[in-house]
Amino acid sequence: MIKFYWRHIMFIYLIIILWLLLIISLTIGVTRKQDKQIVKALMYTRALYFVLLMIEVVFSIQKFNQQPSLIIFSFIISIFAISFIDISFQRKIHGTLKLSIIWITIILIIIAIIILFMLKQKFV
Repeated sequence: MIKFYWRHIMFIYLIIILWLLLIISLTIGVTRKQDKQIVKALMYTRALYFVLLMIEVVFSIQKFNQQPSLIIFSFIISIFAISFIDISFQRKIHGTLKLSIIWITIILIIIAIIILFMLKQKFV
């Protein structure tokens, strides 16, 4: 039973760490001036959110029967946040990035992290 509990907590912390790495990658990408550096940060970001989505799908499948509404809400917020991350990079490349898009992205990421902490409390 202890191994079962720690595995789910490990998934939650791993997802939180990936979100923090995504914030760092987003910050690096949108603050650069050269297109090569922006595209490099975009590639790292896409790799990170691909791994994040895979881990979140595995976690969601395992815990869906215990907290279905919270799991669905967490996954939807994650999809929105990842979409806004990609929109931010595309607008930066085209030169039309606005500060409001970055704030919406950061707020969605923070909401996703808060939901993960709520899930952690439900599973303890």
